[in-house]
This record gives sequence, C-alpha cells and structure tokens, in this order.
Amino acid sequence: MARRPREARAGPETASQRRREAAPLPPHPYRSSALFHGILAGLIVLIAALVGSSVTTAVVVAVAYFVLATGWSWFRFSQRIRARTQAEADAAAAAAPGGRSKPTKSG
Repeated sequence: MARRPREARAGPETASQRRREAAPLPPHPYRSSALFHGILAGLIVLIAALVGSSVTTAVVVAVAYFVLATGWSWFRFSQRIRARTQAEADAAAAAAPGGRSKPTKSG
C-alpha cells in the first residue's frame, strides 16, 4: 500500500499548526510574554527558597529560563506577525484591480 504524500497526510502536527495560526495575537504580545515568563522565573526562585534549596542557583536558573523563554516567544511572535503582514499584503495585491499575486522582478 502506497503512502500518501506529506501534504496529504493529516496529523496532530498540522492540526496544532492550524490552531496556532488561527489564534489571535494578544494586544501586547512582547510585554505579555515578558511578564508571563518573569512571573514563572519568580516562581522558580520562590519554590527553591521554600524547599530550602540554594537560592543563588535558583536565581541563575530563573534568569537563564527568563532570557531563553522570552527570547523564543519574541522570535515566534515576530515570525507570526511577519507572516500575517505578508499574507495581508498578498491578499491586497491579489484583490487590487490588475494586481498580481506575486511581484515580479523587472530588469
């Protein structure tokens, strides 16, 4: 039995990707993600202090978590914003009278 091409296969990866692309962006995505990851980093330090672990180590781990997680979130938000802007520009160009769906290089 032959396998279907990758584009024709439906799987959890494509379903989650569609949900993620359809999800609206928060009003302030960069600020919201920094606040969210800052709170989680604070929880890392708080839990370490409550269980009697090294607070210094917990602060280092929390800062590393905050920098990596916030950076990743900002990177992904910028990708989504850029993709939506491009899709809107393509749709506007296609809808314009005499517009082309893709610009061509002249010269």
